[in-house]
Amino acid sequence: MRHNNKTENYTEFYYHFFRNILLVSLPLLIVFTIALSLPHSSAVNNSSSDYVSINLPSSCTLVTSGNNSHITNMVSGQLKENIGSTEINTLCNDKNGYVVYAKGITQNGLNEPVLSSPIGPSYDIKTGNIPSTNSNSSWALKLNPVASDYSPTVVDTYNNKYAPVPSDWTKVVSRSSGTSTNTDISDNVKSAFTTTYAVYTTPSQPAGTYSGQVQFMLLRPSTADNLATTIDNAFFLANKTRLILKTDGTTVEEGSEGSEDIPAEDIVGRYYRMQDMDAGICGTVTYVDTASEAQLIDVRDNKTYYVTKLQDGNCWMTQNLALDLETIPTNVAPLTSENTDLNDNSLSGAYELGYMYENNVLTWRPANATINFSGTSMSGWNNSNYNIMCSARKTDGTLTGHTAAGNYYNWSATIASNNSSSYVTSTYGDVSKNPQNSICPKGWRLPTISSVTANNEFAKLNNLYNSGSATSDAGLIASPLWFAHSGLVRAGGLNNYGANGGYWSSTVHNGNYAYFLSFSNSSANPATSSDGYSYYNGKTLGRSIRCLAR
Repeated sequence: MRHNNKTENYTEFYYHFFRNILLVSLPLLIVFTIALSLPHSSAVNNSSSDYVSINLPSSCTLVTSGNNSHITNMVSGQLKENIGSTEINTLCNDKNGYVVYAKGITQNGLNEPVLSSPIGPSYDIKTGNIPSTNSNSSWALKLNPVASDYSPTVVDTYNNKYAPVPSDWTKVVSRSSGTSTNTDISDNVKSAFTTTYAVYTTPSQPAGTYSGQVQFMLLRPSTADNLATTIDNAFFLANKTRLILKTDGTTVEEGSEGSEDIPAEDIVGRYYRMQDMDAGICGTVTYVDTASEAQLIDVRDNKTYYVTKLQDGNCWMTQNLALDLETIPTNVAPLTSENTDLNDNSLSGAYELGYMYENNVLTWRPANATINFSGTSMSGWNNSNYNIMCSARKTDGTLTGHTAAGNYYNWSATIASNNSSSYVTSTYGDVSKNPQNSICPKGWRLPTISSVTANNEFAKLNNLYNSGSATSDAGLIASPLWFAHSGLVRAGGLNNYGANGGYWSSTVHNGNYAYFLSFSNSSANPATSSDGYSYYNGKTLGRSIRCLAR
């Protein structure tokens, strides 16, 4: 078994495997200044400086203070929790703290961490939920921070609750600063966490001894980007701070005064801000599809959205935007360039209506508020004027999850405009001329549809996940894309809900039409045909929005 006592530790299910503590001592350079008595001379400089410098490099190590092996006897059809407890201590003098990653290294052919069966891989116990959610045998990991002056933070997924053992390197523990370097690991100065496991076996699980290993690796934040990184890890490595979303809809910044005193039952979750996304963070993410998925929070209204890095290399929302537009915001923050995708402050003509630019901040006030409607009937949607901003919210559908309908926006609202009549020339051949503003969160933008393959972003997804099909949308509505049959709004009502889907791009066809992704169970049209006619539609229609990171 590989063992690097400088950065790695293992917990083993059948037998325990910790050994050797590497203590790094550094020689100190002591420099003496020798003073000589010399005669004074005004012509000679009789003062000099002697420079002293020492270099103390960073050193981070994982060690264990105990040998409580994770060994137990079970019977078939039993659930057993708290199987052994190992205390893993960190010795790290990096002022920026450390990050601990975990990975189940006993894996089957599908890269699933397993407790290896003695009678063949068909009977391996796979990583999974505890209690089991699929009636199969499973095992899971739980971590707890050890209370001390230097307690680390355990990622919420594993913090005092069981979660599946990760199949790839996953951040499980961290400390942002002030880590102890004391080598005696005394109770008040250690920075440690404990590991324990739970197993469920079905009544049909064969008897025998099952064993597996979980590896823990400690890295300094400056080197942690050498590991494959999820979206959450990328935000952490970029030193972004999460928001704690409470059940009353308000948020508190994690680590702020009083944030640790919020009762668990009052917390919905902890989320990084959508508005903190940038190209550097998305570029750090190395996982693709659902392996990189996270939920981020839109600070404009504290709604959360699933986001994923897809195989096209972009970070996408995999849930429809549901931002309400308000003429005089009350519970919704004003839409400014500090929270919304407003970049173009050179607006002119009709497009300028509703905009204000002051102190380097661009603000847009919608001309009309979002309309509530139920079922297929509504009032207030205007289909007669291409320049009237409209948005609508479906109130009797699923409000959360990947397949939530979200809100519907005409194209003017989509590009954050009260009057889009100035966009009359097609940008299908040159998407650099597309409008540069949208109602996406800051750091995100609308997709583009183009005659240039490299710039046709909906077509890329159709090729990657739907085999380029024009006759089926099976790959578009499935994981990890989760495009929805959310229908469209026109003539004062909701049409084709549950049968068709349509998503706006930022690409102009002419003064009356804009390009969009259209699909149903018998078609997928990402505007890839030579004329594109079937894949643009009236700007007054209400359609869904997905954003991708800039």
